[in-house]
Amino acid sequence: MVYSPLAALVVTLAAVAHALPQRDPYTPGSNDPSSPDYPRDENPCGTPAERAAGFVWCDFECVNRNITSHHCGSCYNWCDELEGAFRVCREGACVKCPPDQRMCANLCVNNENDNNHCGDCYNKCEVGKNCVKGSCV
Repeated sequence: MVYSPLAALVVTLAAVAHALPQRDPYTPGSNDPSSPDYPRDENPCGTPAERAAGFVWCDFECVNRNITSHHCGSCYNWCDELEGAFRVCREGACVKCPPDQRMCANLCVNNENDNNHCGDCYNKCEVGKNCVKGSCV
C-alpha cells in the first residue's frame, strides 16, 4: 500500500480535530462565537463577577447587556424608536420612555427641563443656569 503526503496530512488533521475540546451542542448559543453564552478560555470583560453582572464581549468591546441600548439583553439587540416612543435598556430589556421624554445617554430625559440635556442630548447648562423650556437660563 502506498501512502501519499496528502493522505498523511488528512489523517493528522483528523486526529488533531478529534482531540480538540468539543462544545456542548445542547447548550443554547454555545456553538455561536458571537453569543454571550459562548465559552471562552479568557475573560476579556474583566472578573467573573463583572461577567455575572452582565458584561459581555460584543462588537470588539465589553458592554453591560443590562443597560447598553445597542446590545440590550444580547449582542446587537438595539433599543431604537418603536411606535413613536424612544426606548432605553433596563435590566436587559428595551422599555419605552414616557411620551414627553427621549433617550439621551441611555436615559429617558425631558429636554425641556434637564440641565444635562437641555434642548438636545448632551447640551449641559453652565453652573448657575437651569434648563427652562429647552434653553439654559
